[in-house]
Amino acid sequence: MNVFVLCTGRCGSMTFARACGHLTNYTSAHESAGIRNGLDFPRDHIEVNNRLIWVAGQLERRYADAFYVHLTRDAEAVARSYAARGTDGPKILGAWRRTICQGSQRELIADARQYCAAVNSLIGHFLDSVDPARLRSMRFALERAETDWPVFCRLIFAKGDIKAGASEFNTRHNRYAT
Repeated sequence: MNVFVLCTGRCGSMTFARACGHLTNYTSAHESAGIRNGLDFPRDHIEVNNRLIWVAGQLERRYADAFYVHLTRDAEAVARSYAARGTDGPKILGAWRRTICQGSQRELIADARQYCAAVNSLIGHFLDSVDPARLRSMRFALERAETDWPVFCRLIFAKGDIKAGASEFNTRHNRYAT
């Protein structure tokens, strides 16, 4: 079974991938080459990638037994984290501003908030629109990692050092995290 972690980015995605690295019956990666390689992910792989929402329909058709996670963090904190990196920061926010917002001249924080709201809405719509008998998923809030991590591990039948995985949520893994 593959696991796809859908998120905005700047929400603990790197931490989530590191936690999954302690699982022995899955491989895991943060933003691997799977999208560039035609959605070719290895079997029993956990992919944590903020670009997955743009190909979620294709994933759902290709990986019939996949499990999906909607990873969230306080939306304002995520927007502030994006804005703190400025125009040299995450490429996805720059692409959002140039293409979706058509060269927005608003403050960076306003576009970051809009990006986060749009992505979280898309993820929610995707997860809610597919028959729950076919699409297995959970919502995982970074702020509730202590309780959500064991639930996640149980739902995907994870093996390995679950406690060590949980401890990753006590460490900030991204040097740009705010």
